[in-house]
Amino acid sequence: MLFDDEKTDFDDIIASGTDKEISRAEKKAAKKALKEDKKREKMLREAEKLGFTADMLGEDFGREQSLDEILKGYDEKNKSDKSEEKKEETSGSEKKEDTEKTEAAKSETVSDSSKSETVPGSSDSKESDEAKEAEESEKKNKKRRHKKGERDPQFNVVRELLNIIIYMGVVILLVFFIITFIGQKVVVSGQSMETTLQDKDALWVDKLAYRFGDPERFDIIVFPYKGSDVLFVKRVIGLPGETVQIQDGNIYINGELLEESYGRAPINDPGIASSKITLAHNEYFVMGDNRNNSNDSRRSDVGNIKKENIIGKAVFRLAPASKFGTID
Repeated sequence: MLFDDEKTDFDDIIASGTDKEISRAEKKAAKKALKEDKKREKMLREAEKLGFTADMLGEDFGREQSLDEILKGYDEKNKSDKSEEKKEETSGSEKKEDTEKTEAAKSETVSDSSKSETVPGSSDSKESDEAKEAEESEKKNKKRRHKKGERDPQFNVVRELLNIIIYMGVVILLVFFIITFIGQKVVVSGQSMETTLQDKDALWVDKLAYRFGDPERFDIIVFPYKGSDVLFVKRVIGLPGETVQIQDGNIYINGELLEESYGRAPINDPGIASSKITLAHNEYFVMGDNRNNSNDSRRSDVGNIKKENIIGKAVFRLAPASKFGTID
């Protein structure tokens, strides 16, 4: 045989061999090519399982390059790509850090140049915003109250207190005025005015009655005993300028018998009225309806009552409720 299968090249055989040798070499080359094609197809199937395609592997795959060589090349390429990506990421992060540092330096510069300003979003900024909102709200409320004629709540409280004080003062003054000039309540003590008035009867005394007029006969009047705080309740019997005398248990006015129905019984003790008593222009002779149990003008310690000492006229019975009403 003219050539070795492994060492002799097919082109050398074509150039120098006989026809028989050329035919044999052609068959050998075709057989080898078929074997390489099957081997390449098998390797392609394995590569496809790993995610590769024929286009990705190229024409030399399976002939001049094995699958291991291809994978090794891809690993080296991937490592190279990853290394490039890391470099790019490192470069990008460094650039980002530089940018952040630059911005931070600018922010510090701005903060130093305006210390009074607060950073938006911080707690100080929120507090400042809340304070501004509260101040604006208060201003709006003041304007609204001013338009409506209202005052501040604190002023309203003071005004209410002043109103209460003024109200109480007015009530006190009114009560004082009523008691002093208009009327007052008096409670009967004793039996000197029975049967008209009973012990503990509450009376309303009209103080205006004699400011515009004079007491009349048979009026029930209230006056202080000897200028003290003790008040007497008696009935008017004699008027100014008249003479009063009690004889035989009867009352005589200017020498004439007084006809009246208030006395319970004939008078046993005429007192100083046993003799004629002449009343001055402003004096009144008074007696209790219970004539035999009454300390009145018949006694020297009481005597005649001057108009200026009369407090008022008893006009109304307030209690007891069963006898509520005017007094005869």
